[in-house]
Amino acid sequence: MLVHRIAADSLRYRWKEGRSYQGHAYEYLEPIVPRIPDFVLESSIYLYRSEADALAGTRGGASAFLVYLHPSDDFLRFLGWGHFYVVTARHVIGGGATWLRLNKRDGTVDVLEIPQHGWIRHPAGDDVTCAPMIPLEDNAHAVRGLPEDIFLTPEEVEVGIIGPGDEAFFVGRLRDADGGLRNQPSVRFGNLSMRPVPLYNSLAGIQQESFIVEARSIGGYSGSPVYVFSSGTVTKEGVIEPSEGGSRLFLLGIDWCHLNDWQPVFEDDRKTLVTPCQWVRDNSGMAGVVPAWKLRELLEEDVLADKRRKDEEESTARIQSLGPDAATPDMERPTDDLTRERFYDDLTKATGRRDDESDQGQS
Repeated sequence: MLVHRIAADSLRYRWKEGRSYQGHAYEYLEPIVPRIPDFVLESSIYLYRSEADALAGTRGGASAFLVYLHPSDDFLRFLGWGHFYVVTARHVIGGGATWLRLNKRDGTVDVLEIPQHGWIRHPAGDDVTCAPMIPLEDNAHAVRGLPEDIFLTPEEVEVGIIGPGDEAFFVGRLRDADGGLRNQPSVRFGNLSMRPVPLYNSLAGIQQESFIVEARSIGGYSGSPVYVFSSGTVTKEGVIEPSEGGSRLFLLGIDWCHLNDWQPVFEDDRKTLVTPCQWVRDNSGMAGVVPAWKLRELLEEDVLADKRRKDEEESTARIQSLGPDAATPDMERPTDDLTRERFYDDLTKATGRRDDESDQGQS
């Protein structure tokens, strides 16, 4: 069989022998999960319920991540500018975890709050939410946004670019070893178990479209990004054929739930059920993941698309005021009196939402 050579910067493979169902011998390339790219780790941030909790690194909290959208304006894309958003599960924000902690290059952290009404809901109620970020300083903040190019699409699932068995991993906050006073995300590995199926979301009252991932899932990872490595396509004979140009890393979606089993409680003899009947929750290790295309749908909501368009128009006008010689890829972004308070006040006006219309208490 013909086997595509794998690029050096893509997923690594090793040769392995096998036999098809007809008994014919063949050789194929077996995928080996590589080290996690730095930009994936640097996109992970933490959420807390108060500024004090964020500064102290208390055990309570949750996971989130940053994403980056290219500008529609070609000139702004040439400059390397774009739009940043912080993303997490909607129920995390409903639980009051609205304080973000970001790593800084000097070894400290930056803490800021995005108020409840600054978070945008998915129109269909899916357990994902996002908020626009004010521009971060490249020379100060040690964070990066996930490029939109790696978002998985329904079409890629349909044609079999990814499927059950592909390597998957979570990047988020391990509550008992999260880096202390500085974010140090941990990675949990596993495999894609099922293509999207409906799981009942009791908080939203909807059937939540979800991938099922076996990754020994535990609490604290809600809102964290989930990734999958495509190992290529599988032929009818069961042969893995790597994709031309090498395998790809995809954002599979957002971790939103853990699938639990319930076991009855027994007396000390381990045979007699206690009376009255009692049950204990047993973690199955399976996680529900909101598909990445749900995040894409959210980011394309009119209120966010209109704000991106307005921001690009204002940025272009400021650049033009500096003159053509000032516009180079290494130029600093022009600044004005945009403060965090004014930014989210403007966002509140744009969404028409108030604190009493937020997701407070919906965790």
